[in-house]
Amino acid sequence: MTRLTHSSMSTFRTCNRRYRWQYDAGIRPKRESAPLRIGGNCHLGFDARASGLSVNESIQVGVASYAELPKWVLLPEQLEEWAVEREIVASLLSGYFWLYGDDQLEVIETEQVFDLSIVNPETGRASKNYAFAGKIDKIARLPDGRCCIVEHKTTGESIDPDSDYWRRLRLDQQISGYYHAAWRLCYDVQTVLYDVVRKPSIRPKLVKGTRENAEQFGERLRGDIAERPEFYFARREIPRLQSDLEQFEGELWAMTQIIRLSETKKMWPRNTAACIHPYRCTYLDICDRDPDGPVPDGFVRVEDVHVELMEKRNDSNTTTAGDTGTTTKAAAEGCTADDDGTGAGDSNQAGEVVHG
Repeated sequence: MTRLTHSSMSTFRTCNRRYRWQYDAGIRPKRESAPLRIGGNCHLGFDARASGLSVNESIQVGVASYAELPKWVLLPEQLEEWAVEREIVASLLSGYFWLYGDDQLEVIETEQVFDLSIVNPETGRASKNYAFAGKIDKIARLPDGRCCIVEHKTTGESIDPDSDYWRRLRLDQQISGYYHAAWRLCYDVQTVLYDVVRKPSIRPKLVKGTRENAEQFGERLRGDIAERPEFYFARREIPRLQSDLEQFEGELWAMTQIIRLSETKKMWPRNTAACIHPYRCTYLDICDRDPDGPVPDGFVRVEDVHVELMEKRNDSNTTTAGDTGTTTKAAAEGCTADDDGTGAGDSNQAGEVVHG
């Protein structure tokens, strides 16, 4: 059974050949990129705080991986780069906890893994080849009592209120997918709280002919965060209609058919427009090789292309819904239906905004 996640489907949409390397062949770079490290370590800090650790303890969790130097850190400038990255993570976490210290969010669940059937909307039959999988950052309750999904993101884009970042999220299928998953797991979610952290645009600078060290840069960064927190942090609720979820279900099924065609025909067309925009593709230098051949230098072949889902797949936080093909909570395995057939407490109808 092939698990399709938001990340894997986004990769396929961007470039079929990149999907072939990353998910079909399981070829990954040995060295993780700085943006991924920063985002991943911030997530660790957020999760530590949600689990009840203190602010200082949570920051230490976020920066713990920087205590050990990776093999690629050989030169003094690389060592300083590593130290600066640590300061970025520590500063973003401290600023986040300072700004949202009294947000009164009641965390119900963290890192909720899901592994769900994908159903043909026309026939109601589940796919025999694909499942929809992922991990929801948090399920929480807002101060007004509504249940919500909390999705943490780090980005280098502008998060100003009128930026295109927020306009794109109104169309983002990841949000619809999380609604779909949460309802099938019997969570009465009514909105998604998109919680965004913007990575700093400032870097170490020259002061009287001498470049700032990591500690000096960190101090300046924390001062900048205190002066303009709105540049670095933003939260916004993202609404969804019932029709959006129905459209997601149709598109999810369509993705299984398109990916299946590539697999059976062994055809993985390249999208050369994505080679260097919006960033340089990890596989650009090896794209003309055979993914089933020898693993190129600087890469490894992983056994599980969704290793991030393994963390809770076998414990009580992992739930697999029945083959229902619906986002209504009542139809999911273990959910209770009212006499009229709708989910308990579920009054959303087609055309209504899903959040309250």
